[in-house]
Amino acid sequence: VTHIDGETLLIPEGTFGDILADAMKVTERGYTAVRLPDVLSCNAVVVNGHVMAQDSPCSVSKQRIEQACHERDLGLTFVDTSELAKKDA
Repeated sequence: VTHIDGETLLIPEGTFGDILADAMKVTERGYTAVRLPDVLSCNAVVVNGHVMAQDSPCSVSKQRIEQACHERDLGLTFVDTSELAKKDA
């Protein structure tokens, strides 16, 4: 789960995301949840109004992140993280 601004969270879809959203009391606290089918896409870094997100092969996740950033006037860069998979080898 990542805050992309003070009111918006990237949260995975499905049961796991539902459990997280409930535990974090997302609705009760007034957050907007951008639900993503790719759980790794929920892991982003935000610096000075610019989101750095993983370059996921999931086009739906990428489109939702792009839309959320555009609607909130946030910059966006997709970062190739494919080399990170090798770190545990």
